[in-house]
Amino acid sequence: MKTRHLIAPLLSTLLLISSCGDDKPSNSFEPDTASGTVTSAQANHIETPDGAYIDVPVGAVPLTLDSTAGTMIFSVEKVQGNVEAEYPDDVTPIGDVYRFGPEGFVFAEPVEVAIPVEGDYEVGEVMLTRINPTTRQAEFYSSDYDPVAGVIRAQTVELSEWEAVVNAVEREGKAWAKIRVQGGFEAGEEEVDETILACATNFVPRYPSDSVLSQNICGADSSRPGTWTLPQGTYTFCITFHYTVQAPTTVVTYQRTMMVPNVEIINDAGWSDAINYTMTFNQSHFDALSDVEERCECVKRSTPSPGTGDLQVTLTWYNDFPLDLDLWVTDPTGEKCYYGNTPTESGGVLDRDNLCGSYENGDPENIFWADAPNGEYIVDVDWYSNCGDDQLEAQAYTVRLAGSFAPITKTGRILKDETVRIGTFTLSSNRVSKVSFDPVVVAKTSPAEKPKK
Repeated sequence: MKTRHLIAPLLSTLLLISSCGDDKPSNSFEPDTASGTVTSAQANHIETPDGAYIDVPVGAVPLTLDSTAGTMIFSVEKVQGNVEAEYPDDVTPIGDVYRFGPEGFVFAEPVEVAIPVEGDYEVGEVMLTRINPTTRQAEFYSSDYDPVAGVIRAQTVELSEWEAVVNAVEREGKAWAKIRVQGGFEAGEEEVDETILACATNFVPRYPSDSVLSQNICGADSSRPGTWTLPQGTYTFCITFHYTVQAPTTVVTYQRTMMVPNVEIINDAGWSDAINYTMTFNQSHFDALSDVEERCECVKRSTPSPGTGDLQVTLTWYNDFPLDLDLWVTDPTGEKCYYGNTPTESGGVLDRDNLCGSYENGDPENIFWADAPNGEYIVDVDWYSNCGDDQLEAQAYTVRLAGSFAPITKTGRILKDETVRIGTFTLSSNRVSKVSFDPVVVAKTSPAEKPKK
């Protein structure tokens, strides 16, 4: 049985509580945000004032379609308002939901995400979940709770909304175990990064109650070991060695893979911060493998970095069934950038278009200006085609503005065959102002006026 969890209480409840004499209204929302730009050859730690963060290692930002270094704008924001998700009966959500971006992309290396946790909990009692944007179900990630720092962290290759939960199942004598993955590669002048990606391909639990573990991935390199908290049992791990070299004009990567079977992870000491099992890999492991370019199937393949610049507008939606939504951005001159008009005279480029014939769930549409003109912009989302599935009637979406300013996100819902005006904003000297995101349905463009896709 699943339960529905709504982050924000009803307004009437808020008003009742706030009338009890507290100086600070209980329904007040304190924003907690941070953002930063990272390239393929850079690392960055992006942290909010309250301690939520994303740690991006060198090589995590994928290369572009032409194999040059990519650039991505990362963001962390506490979510305001209602967030709907489905949780198993034996867990209780705690704290705030945080949205990490950019959504819709798969990174070349795992990034580390962390959110603050308030309260007195045992190590292993708190877990981090990613709210699956397609199903809205909370997926358990093999996470690491640090009660001293008051954060819980996990590694992932894709971003969305995350929330901490407390496991209510009685686990006397069944504490989870901590495993460390670490590297010891030889340093070289040309190497940018040597990364180990580990994921579990098979798991036989020591206790039947620990049989469900949705997502687990761990990344490490010579200077950054990775730590998991996992259920006790016997594992088969797939290890991918990702070796990145800086060439004169591009970044070159090499990948080799090995399987590590029958890894028994036991913890009879109870909940603690002690490491119960360590896997160490070095240069000899890498050199002993064949030169075949491989990657573990349990680690998703990265998607190329999108275009970005002074202004980047991205549309993301999630559906297991093909659905073609279109992003339109009209510049200050009145020229519309979309699939039928790219590039525009002002430099707007559509470089990502998720089509019926090549549909990938979650792949975004992306329009950007490397050098954006000042003035007012209009953002529209159009339901172009349900790709032959007449049962699709509505779709949730996210629109994200990014550039030389803190990213802005807007979520909403579009009905079949609608065109929705997301809103307008003004760009001036690389700053965004006069943001008016109040979606309304506008007149539908006739299909006859649209070029064939």
